[in-house]
Amino acid sequence: MSRLLKLTTAYILYFTIIIVFVFSVLHFNNKLPNKNNNLSKDTRLSDTENLIIPSNINDKYIILTFDDGWSSQYEAFKMIKPIKGTLYICSSFIGQENRLTLDNLTEMYNNGWDISNHTVHHANLTKVSLEKAYDEIYGCSAWIKGHGFTRDNAYKHFAYPEGGYDESILKILKDQDFLTARTTNPGNDTTNPLQLGRTSLHGMTKKNIRDNILSDRKLIILSFHRIIPDDSTDIKDIDLKESYFKEVMSAIHESGRQVITISEWYKLNGQ
Repeated sequence: MSRLLKLTTAYILYFTIIIVFVFSVLHFNNKLPNKNNNLSKDTRLSDTENLIIPSNINDKYIILTFDDGWSSQYEAFKMIKPIKGTLYICSSFIGQENRLTLDNLTEMYNNGWDISNHTVHHANLTKVSLEKAYDEIYGCSAWIKGHGFTRDNAYKHFAYPEGGYDESILKILKDQDFLTARTTNPGNDTTNPLQLGRTSLHGMTKKNIRDNILSDRKLIILSFHRIIPDDSTDIKDIDLKESYFKEVMSAIHESGRQVITISEWYKLNGQ
């Protein structure tokens, strides 16, 4: 009996040591920090959804801007869907001959296009009084807002008619809380949001167009007016033939650049 008692005691001691060891390990693991354990499932999902992950891996962007509200820009819209552009409209032109209609704007807006400000009457703001300049800018914003085109405050993005601006005009834009303004200055300079540069394709060869788009520049802002048929006899200096427009779109596809609107670019830069 003495030997049996000793064996029983030894087994009990052995299993007690094992149980103590197991519980010690489990207790230690529970003490280790675990970030996910400190977050609810809903919180983790929310954090993930707030991450901005650009869809293009080379972070090269292009903004297609269309000035004045020409009716041919609606045809361009149908040609490039689902690619989005930025319209800089003159509110008094909408519905006039050879201009975009309100229905056109509504369809383009509903497909993600920005409806932005180019004054009421396409006034060169350096050639009118400051009071008139203020009204031209404010009036166009009021028209855009009044028709419900308010997504992402796109009406607070501006393009200077004929490229006309000076310090007084810059102050008016600041007073009206504008976010960006596109100039006619070449080079796509983005250091000053109210003096954005651009690339105008008018007069460029197809090779120039491709070289420009396939360059290493991170952002290119392109500027268009009328897009006209190749056989058109009514062609002005600022017009672009359809074949050239298609060349632009082909080069963009080849470049891998992501096409975004001006309001998307503004948000992307966290401004």
